[in-house]
Amino acid sequence: MAAVTKQNAETIRQALRGAQSDIDALRDRIAELQDAQNTLEATPRARADVERYIDDWIARAVATQPFRLGALWSVHTRAFEAEQIFQRSFETNGFAMLAAWDSKRLKALLLADAPAGITDDARAVEMSRLEREIEVAEIAEELACREVEAEIGGTIMRRADVNPAILLAPTSELEGKRR
Repeated sequence: MAAVTKQNAETIRQALRGAQSDIDALRDRIAELQDAQNTLEATPRARADVERYIDDWIARAVATQPFRLGALWSVHTRAFEAEQIFQRSFETNGFAMLAAWDSKRLKALLLADAPAGITDDARAVEMSRLEREIEVAEIAEELACREVEAEIGGTIMRRADVNPAILLAPTSELEGKRR
């Protein structure tokens, strides 16, 4: 076996540092994409979707007919009974009582702080794009690790959250997916 000169050893060290730098850059990109996924998942629903949900919620609540005013002014109902009927209605379904009383104001209060948000369709499209970018970056990372390992005969540590399907896939399959 040929002796390793200081110059050869330095060349090897530089090559390894460069390879590790490339792998680190891929890992940083994967982390950025995963952060983008988390942010997207936490992004509120679109205001229009929330408004439709609130309209439906209010309509369902009002349809339950949470209270009947007739009981309040019936000659057979004593004052304290009317108060109890009214109070029980609030205890049973306070939202329905508020919705029946003033649905427009209730809706305005519920929407007052609603952010713009994102539609479910737009969220799905963006999530799909991010998933694909992560897959491409993970494939590039794995191929880079395999290349370095083949050259040095050692092992490169993998990320704890790496996709196991990528780890187990043959190199030829990964190279085909990279394109």
